[in-house]
Amino acid sequence: MSVAARCLPALYRAYMRLVYATGRADESATRALIARHRSGARIVLLMLHQDVFAAPWFLRGLPVCGLAAIGDAGDIIAAAMASLGHTTVRGGTSERASRRRTHGALRDMIRYGKARAAEGFVMAITPDGSYGPAGACKPGFGLLALETDAELWCIKIRASRAVYAPTWDRTMIPLPLAAISAELSGPVVIPSDTDAAALEGIRREIEERLHALHREAFAAIGRAPVPELKCLQRAAPRS
Repeated sequence: MSVAARCLPALYRAYMRLVYATGRADESATRALIARHRSGARIVLLMLHQDVFAAPWFLRGLPVCGLAAIGDAGDIIAAAMASLGHTTVRGGTSERASRRRTHGALRDMIRYGKARAAEGFVMAITPDGSYGPAGACKPGFGLLALETDAELWCIKIRASRAVYAPTWDRTMIPLPLAAISAELSGPVVIPSDTDAAALEGIRREIEERLHALHREAFAAIGRAPVPELKCLQRAAPRS
């Protein structure tokens, strides 16, 4: 593990404690997810990659299994999540051969879900990650939910005061004195007999839900949305 992966999680926790101590946080979305998890629900939680900084802290108290890319940034994310009681499966969508573990990571997450089917689980995915385009949702989450009999939920975190990093996803970093909250959209249930064409329809629905949550989050804080979201262009699958 790199020096950054060892040290940055503690700095992350300290920073987020400062943000929450000086601001106001409405964590009702997290509490709603915790209640569903305790009832035994199987949840695949979907968010835009923009929220990858804020989400581990916002969802603390909920045992989330996330997907982190292979590489230094993924090492830091995995270490930060572990420090908050979360777990990770490593994978990504880069074209570089060293990072092409998307299908293997999906299989690992399916195994994780099936092993915890009896007590329920929460698996979090950023379907427009790891490298965008922002808002373009890849289809793996639908198969994950189908194979693990999970319901799909979308979440969008917003902060009244934040900086947006100059990255492809414009990562949102909440600032001290911010009012922080989140909106949920769901559940979307995938029937067991869903075919490829129907899965593509669900993928499009989730993409639309995430885009709507993105617009609504920025409207609530009175600013234009960043970044401009894209849709994944896919040919309609044959039934």
